Amino acid sequence: MERLPEKKSITRLDTLHPERFDLPFFFKSHFLQVFSIMALKIRLQRHGSSHSPFYRMVVAEALARRDGRFVEVVGTYNPQARKAVPEVDLKLDRIDYWISVGAQPTDTARSLIRRARREAPAAE
Repeated sequence: MERLPEKKSITRLDTLHPERFDLPFFFKSHFLQVFSIMALKIRLQRHGSSHSPFYRMVVAEALARRDGRFVEVVGTYNPQARKAVPEVDLKLDRIDYWISVGAQPTDTARSLIRRARREAPAAE
């Protein structure tokens, strides 16, 4: 009786390497994007209507669309807020957690986080 060859398991990420496959260069870059571990970003999602923006600060995968899939909403930013309503409302404890596990805030998100930290002691 003829013995069948063993199937190779490719479930582990370290076994998925583009050099192991005979692929053209442009497929190799796509291969790395699809099979690499996704980096997380803390960034703004735009909501609201024309000329009246409203933003949610979210934790999302780096390759996700701007207003697409996200992991968690960590705050809001309303640039046209009235005096009675806070302009920036962030969950700083959750932001600290996501930064501790490797999420990178964008430049705008970083400046809003810095502003919220400055305003937090004044509110207490």
